[in-house]
Amino acid sequence: MIKTRNRYVIASAGITLHLMIGGVYAWSVFTGPIVKQTGWAEASVSFAFSLAIFFLGMSVAFMGRLVEKFGPTSSVCYGLGVFLTEIAISNQQLWLLYLAYGVIGGLGLGAGYVTPVSTIIRWFPDKRGLATGLAIMGFGFAALLTGPIAQTLMASFGVSSTFYILGIFYFLVMIIAAQFIKKPRQNELPKAVIKKASHFSLTGQNMTANTAAIMVGILGLFNGAGFSVIPVYLGDVFSTRELGAIHGYVLTAWAAAGMVGPILLSYTHQILHNYFVTLVVFIVIDLLALIVSLALQRAFAGMQEQVNK
Repeated sequence: MIKTRNRYVIASAGITLHLMIGGVYAWSVFTGPIVKQTGWAEASVSFAFSLAIFFLGMSVAFMGRLVEKFGPTSSVCYGLGVFLTEIAISNQQLWLLYLAYGVIGGLGLGAGYVTPVSTIIRWFPDKRGLATGLAIMGFGFAALLTGPIAQTLMASFGVSSTFYILGIFYFLVMIIAAQFIKKPRQNELPKAVIKKASHFSLTGQNMTANTAAIMVGILGLFNGAGFSVIPVYLGDVFSTRELGAIHGYVLTAWAAAGMVGPILLSYTHQILHNYFVTLVVFIVIDLLALIVSLALQRAFAGMQEQVNK
């Protein structure tokens, strides 16, 4: 008889993994010390973060099915990227910083972000919003933890050694957490849980990830802070069969925004010496996103009525 795994252990492992990769948002803590040690321009150092976010989105888009199949073990690339960042700083090699933190670290971020979410949704079909919200909360909460820890480490060991320490720590914790993040086997979920869950999919079980991407890509384009809502919404609309791949397509918009946004913001501030125009543009985009969301909600409601008939 196959032993049933505890789904709360899987959820805890997902939260732990997100706590590790969420440290990427503490990059601003490192920017000043790196500039001081290497003499690189601040914009050049900041670009490493943009590159990491870009490769996060692009990796899950083009490798979504592979990540979904083999699990989040490849997320350890983030720890490896952080470790190699120490070598880049020590040897003052800017190209290596981009390769280590931006490319390798970004690939690890992609694997570590999507897989826990899509897996947890499968374990909590009755509590999708709560489960994925907790996991993604770890991603956002990580910066709050990483900032003070990084400051303490840099004060004690220096900026280079801090990346060395964090890289090893991330690698070990993530590779252990990844071993627990597995999809539920057939008949492993309690019948009571399955009964409570809604299996309704507005588009049916046979929609491909490519087709779904066309329908939801526009939502990802205007995505701001709804990370915990997006995977649940996608699961409800397209089912969880290819959730990792579909979620990856949506995150390509986030990747593009992470790449272009900081550059555009710096450029407009340099010319206008304020952020007013940029903020107005963001407000207009958010309003367009609201209109698109309401239109899609009405369209899906109509589809649901037809199915119920």
